Amino acid sequence: MFEYKDYIYEVYCEGSFTAASRKLFISQPALSATVKKMEEKIGCEIFDRSTTPVRLTEVGKAYIESVKKIRLIEREFANRVSDIANLNQGSVSIGGTNFVFSCILPEILKKFSNKYPKIKVSLSESFSDDLKDKAIKDSLDIIVDYDFDEKIFKTYPLKNEKIYISAGNNSAVAQRLKELAMTREDIKNGNEKNFEKVSITEFADEDFLLLKRGNNMHEHAMSIFHEAGVVPNVKMFVDQMKTSFELSRFELGVAFVTDTLIFNSHMKDVVFFRLDTKFDSRTAKIAVKRNSYTSGCIEKFIALSRGEEGEIY
Repeated sequence: MFEYKDYIYEVYCEGSFTAASRKLFISQPALSATVKKMEEKIGCEIFDRSTTPVRLTEVGKAYIESVKKIRLIEREFANRVSDIANLNQGSVSIGGTNFVFSCILPEILKKFSNKYPKIKVSLSESFSDDLKDKAIKDSLDIIVDYDFDEKIFKTYPLKNEKIYISAGNNSAVAQRLKELAMTREDIKNGNEKNFEKVSITEFADEDFLLLKRGNNMHEHAMSIFHEAGVVPNVKMFVDQMKTSFELSRFELGVAFVTDTLIFNSHMKDVVFFRLDTKFDSRTAKIAVKRNSYTSGCIEKFIALSRGEEGEIY
């Protein structure tokens, strides 16, 4: 059953009474009345309703900080009870991007579900900054991503990925660098050592299909360009690596892709190039917020994911 604090916290998270009411499955007037009752009880307004999104007043900020502490204590107590009971029951909430849920977590989630069928798993798919914000607010237990503030999050290496350039098999750049072009099978079978690395300067005149700012691969690409002193010709920015990969196959430009995506795709008519750069790889990590209680369910998921139970990766 929801309490006053839960309704108020949802308004804070959503920044809107309307959005919060939809998420809580109650009417907006009913939600507003509930919040108003609490404001009358404490004698001060919690939200400044003159702005969009609504903002916390100074009293509201103090209220939400108290609610965060209460929610954390409640979750920790529930998790401790579950751990003490040692019944392999409980819950774990996991956040990741579309790429993470499409290419990295499916096999892990399948194995975890098979091994711990009584543990309830909830998934939240969003962009990186939103996921981190949710974890900081204790709305997520675990995040799988690439870049973290180590002062805020405790991280565990999960999977190292190699980065390549992809291009259409019949594109001009593929023909020009034909001796250096690899197929999916070359990479999958470990034959890439037979192909020389290519400087990003070889693609300086090509059109690039880049991921949007805020995506880890965008930051990686910018580091590669900066290292070589290249100013890229960007044809378009996209949200997903899979999209840039598909567009490169149709010769709309070249794209940065990882071996994880390559192995999870069966696209033909595309070739890949090894990159001569210190930024030719990245590491996916599991992260939990520092100084928060790590339940047995969370520990089990991290251990299985990292192969500490003889599983995968």
